[in-house]
Amino acid sequence: MSLLRVEHLNKSFGGLKATHNVSFAVAPGELSSIIGPNGAGKTTLFNLITGYLRPDSGHVFFNERDITHLPPHEIVRLGIGRSFQRSNVFSRLTVYENVQTAVLSHHRQSSNLWRATHHYRELNARAQQILESVGLLERRDQLSGTLALGDQKRLEIGLALALEPQLMLLDEPTAGMSPEETWSTVALVEKLAREFKMTVLFTEHDMAVVFDISQKIRVLHQGEFIAEGLPHEISEHPEVQRVYLGEKRERR
Repeated sequence: MSLLRVEHLNKSFGGLKATHNVSFAVAPGELSSIIGPNGAGKTTLFNLITGYLRPDSGHVFFNERDITHLPPHEIVRLGIGRSFQRSNVFSRLTVYENVQTAVLSHHRQSSNLWRATHHYRELNARAQQILESVGLLERRDQLSGTLALGDQKRLEIGLALALEPQLMLLDEPTAGMSPEETWSTVALVEKLAREFKMTVLFTEHDMAVVFDISQKIRVLHQGEFIAEGLPHEISEHPEVQRVYLGEKRERR
């Protein structure tokens, strides 16, 4: 049984086929990646899965439910979390306020004049736990807009965790990071997948990251999947080498 299933998904922008007959399935507990050149359709595919774009044809199933035409907020509530290529945090709120707001929103509560937030002790404790899990507890009172890029990415992952996802989609989680920040984020993703028993699907340009942590790799080229398999199978795939990897790579 698959957690996520995509069937014959098509999306065009004018004469450009962003995704063409894309089909794949993600198993529960899987930590896998989608790679491909710039413009291959990776972000478009994530937008189709999460309801930010409507497909021209095809279907997306989550836990065997057809979610193809649901809006993003309903898809989130079903259990799909997401981070974006560009940081998507509330820059004028503190780190803690960002996560607290996400937790309260997920549980359909709000901080308002009728009821102070200290009445929501369990939910506030949840926000605290998330900050600890993503390594930002010591920065809880810092304005999120002043965080380093790596920490903003961590906070964005924390916001997604606040929605208690079964499936986490990470779009270029290490983009723009230093090598130290990159491998710290990689370790965080692996830890959170285990700790929260999440299924993780991510896009990534850093092939060292991809081949280090992916259980399965899918390769997208000009809107179509040209390969899917284990890391060593993708590394040795002639078509993947031709259009993306270049010469045969060596594992870390």
